[in-house]
Amino acid sequence: NCSMDRPRPACLPAFATAIERTYASGVVEMYHQCVYNHSNGVVLVGLAPSHPALQGTRRVVAVRFDGGKRDVSKSEVKGKRKRGGMFMGAHDRLCDVDCDDGTSYTLRACVRGHLVEVNERLAAEPELIASPRGDSYVAVFIPKEGDRITGDKAVIQVRLLAQLEADRLERESTLEKEKGRKSERDAKRAAYEASTPAVAAAAAAAAAAIPPVPAVGAAATPDPAAASVPGMTPLIPSWVPLDPARKGQAACDRQ
Repeated sequence: NCSMDRPRPACLPAFATAIERTYASGVVEMYHQCVYNHSNGVVLVGLAPSHPALQGTRRVVAVRFDGGKRDVSKSEVKGKRKRGGMFMGAHDRLCDVDCDDGTSYTLRACVRGHLVEVNERLAAEPELIASPRGDSYVAVFIPKEGDRITGDKAVIQVRLLAQLEADRLERESTLEKEKGRKSERDAKRAAYEASTPAVAAAAAAAAAAIPPVPAVGAAATPDPAAASVPGMTPLIPSWVPLDPARKGQAACDRQ
């Protein structure tokens, strides 16, 4: 068959499957996951052969859809048009994959759209996720209207790869901006921490330069600075309580 002589995408197994015959495909390289786009716009998401969970003798022992902020296994759709499914962003958590060597990997949705279903067989038979057969998919999505690609398979293939590349560039730009903001925050924090001892020392020096307030009833103390200035009283006034006898005399005078 001449179709078997064409170069095969990295996400496809060695032999043609139902998915290969009917779906255009592409790899989300940052997550090592495959996206399969049907002519009606429905998208399947699965693992790419390059995913770390499938390398060497490593074996998948569990696929967990629960956990995280949302349990995607509880997403429900209704009606012929499959409405009401949980909406997910391309980088939202889809599930966690546990391997026999203790490693764990988080799979992403890779698609902006509504989650139609997850492959519940993977919960009971996690090894299926590494199978070349069509039942190795992880989830089914209906992309949002602006991202949905329909039509001829060849056209879908071109548009799908272009869309995945655009998503990759957008994600890299977002991560770069987040990295820049984090560096800016770290620089401000370091500058503040470096200036804190100097600020504390300046405040202590200023406090030490302020003369103490004399206690109530304390005698006046000489002010050396005022003594050398003509016309100034060389004493710091103090707050002396009024003598009780004088207080009574002042009351009689007012009467």
